[in-house]
Amino acid sequence: MKIGIDYSLSSPGVCVNTSEGEFKYEDCTFYFLTNTKKYDATFCRPFVTNVRYIGTSHKPYTSEPERYSQIADWVVDIIKKHTKEYQIKHKYFYWPGNPTFK
Repeated sequence: MKIGIDYSLSSPGVCVNTSEGEFKYEDCTFYFLTNTKKYDATFCRPFVTNVRYIGTSHKPYTSEPERYSQIADWVVDIIKKHTKEYQIKHKYFYWPGNPTFK
């Protein structure tokens, strides 16, 4: 299994590829966070490919650190869903002037 993560703040995304051996696009599931209600859904073309795009709305937040934490937790939940064993070595949040390690 291969997992790619885009930690951009406005539209973060995760790609989970379940190919055994050689990478195959057809074995990908893409997850993304969105602020647009119509994209808070699952999109696929089952007769063309098994690729799925799963959108989830951003949760409300009251501070930038809370926003970063929500995005990180969302990614960890996706990883947990697709793997039996996982290890997160570092959870790091940074905003100008105030680095925090957890």
